[in-house]
Amino acid sequence: PPPARERSEPLARLPRGWTRVVDRVDGFSFGVPRGWRAHRVQGGALVRSVDKALAVSVSFDRTAPARTEDLRTYASR
Repeated sequence: PPPARERSEPLARLPRGWTRVVDRVDGFSFGVPRGWRAHRVQGGALVRSVDKALAVSVSFDRTAPARTEDLRTYASR
């Protein structure tokens, strides 16, 4: 099937004290707990906990397989 057309969805409601991180260049957003920091890296964002003991990388894939394959199949590849 042809790739699904991308669309904007409403921003999710965040828990009290969380901060919204919006990447308008790459077109995604997410929330981080109080004190956590996120900064842009090529292809996504790097999120770090307050004590820097935990880091999470957030990335995206807008290729046709990412939009057309079954999510489980895509993730396992």
